[in-house]
Amino acid sequence: MFRLLLLICLFAHVKTEAQKLQVSYDLLEKAKENLRSSPDSAFFYAKQLRAKASFDNDDLLYAQSLQILAEILFSQGLYSEALENLFESENIFIRFNDRPSIAENVNLQALVYYNNKQAHLAFEHHLEALAIYEELQDSSGIAYTLGCIGRQYEKRGEYDEALHFQNQAKDIYQKITDQEGLATILENIASIYEDLEEFEQAHWYYSRSLELAMQTGDSLLVIVNLNNIGDIGRKTGNLQTALEYGTKALRMAERSSSLYQQSAAHRDLAKVFELMGNLGKAVFHLNRSKELYDEMYSSETLRQTTLWQAMFEMERKNHEILLLENQQEINKLTERLLYSGIIIVLVFSFLVFRQQKLKMKRKQEASEIETKLLQANNTLMQQKLDLQKLEEQRLQDELEIKSKNLTAHTLHLIGKNKILEEVKDQLRDIIDNDKRNLSQRLSKLTKQIEININQDKDWEDFSTIFQSVHQDYFDKLNALCNDLTPSELRLAALIRLNLPTKDMATLLGISTDSLRIARYRLKKKLQLSADTSLSNFLITL
Repeated sequence: MFRLLLLICLFAHVKTEAQKLQVSYDLLEKAKENLRSSPDSAFFYAKQLRAKASFDNDDLLYAQSLQILAEILFSQGLYSEALENLFESENIFIRFNDRPSIAENVNLQALVYYNNKQAHLAFEHHLEALAIYEELQDSSGIAYTLGCIGRQYEKRGEYDEALHFQNQAKDIYQKITDQEGLATILENIASIYEDLEEFEQAHWYYSRSLELAMQTGDSLLVIVNLNNIGDIGRKTGNLQTALEYGTKALRMAERSSSLYQQSAAHRDLAKVFELMGNLGKAVFHLNRSKELYDEMYSSETLRQTTLWQAMFEMERKNHEILLLENQQEINKLTERLLYSGIIIVLVFSFLVFRQQKLKMKRKQEASEIETKLLQANNTLMQQKLDLQKLEEQRLQDELEIKSKNLTAHTLHLIGKNKILEEVKDQLRDIIDNDKRNLSQRLSKLTKQIEININQDKDWEDFSTIFQSVHQDYFDKLNALCNDLTPSELRLAALIRLNLPTKDMATLLGISTDSLRIARYRLKKKLQLSADTSLSNFLITL
């Protein structure tokens, strides 16, 4: 029962919030729809949206309302006020990491800067917006921004760059089949060719843009293209074409109630009639153009004044509206609380009691598990320490055994070689005192003993045991000098064992003088200085 009541309350709350959100989005759509055709209506809806978003604490909708207000202010030439709204909305978009809205906002800032004679800032902002759209892979945004950059280059007279960017935008719009965007870009390209006095190319692009504008119902772009085609006719001496298209542009401008386009059409027709020699009609259209321009200027001035007053009133009454709406919401909330307060309190109390009980049980279980885990962890740590000690002891014992083996093997070699040396000396004595055939046999036996003294097998066993005790010793020596002979490596190993000179000579089967020479050669190969002790160097290597 309690759960059912709770679900009913939650459903009612969600439904109310959804209704509020729908009202806000309806206001946003109405403001956008009237942005160009009826700025006054757009301003009215944007004001309502801003007040509602502020009351509902919906920061993103609030930022969008500020951006629409900025566009309206920009269209009325109020650039500073437009930038203030754009900066405030941009900060909100950044806080929410709303990248598409940030890019749109930055592009709008660029347009304001350009119309405020700050072309370098406009260019920088368009590049920033382009980078964001490319990061988002937003083809439509990329194409629009490329078109804006192309217009910047056109105004600077850099027509190659202008065409480069406009053609990029054209390719993207064609790929995504955006007819409205493509119509605008084609008009931009035509304008560049007109500036370059390539009138045939300009006429083709204006005509293509006109076709697309008529298909999409963009009446303003239709009027612009009609005027431009007429202007091309006038510049190329085709006055009849200029008169035909200029008249069509004027009729459409009159139907659209666009004073600016009417004034432009009358001005172009005045130029045509002047070239045709009809000065009466030329004067008529020129005067009509000035009248409409003055009327437009007066209307814009009045609209700006009205807009200023509306903005002032909006700021003044905004607090009053918020207070009234707050009071209404408080009354509604109070009424709802009267019906649902007791139920919510009972449900909440039950849930708190149940939650506390579960919390205590889970806490106790968690404590028991934690204790067991701690005990198991301590046991595991102790086992690891014991294993580590056993491993260390095993390695130490193994090293001691290897050291003993090395010492024993070394002593064995020394003893063996001493015995062989004695036998060799005795045999030489026999040879020296006996000149019979026996001397030949004994001489042969002496050579065999000498060979046995330097037998490689014993040295191989010695080398294996030595390297197991003194790892990397020979690698370090070869790193210092890579052309050491086996005899020199043996000498270095015996010096590392710190054996007496006589024992080293015996093991190597050479005299002590030969040993001294061998030590000198080894020291020279290792490039040791004269005051460096070979023994100390090799022992510490």
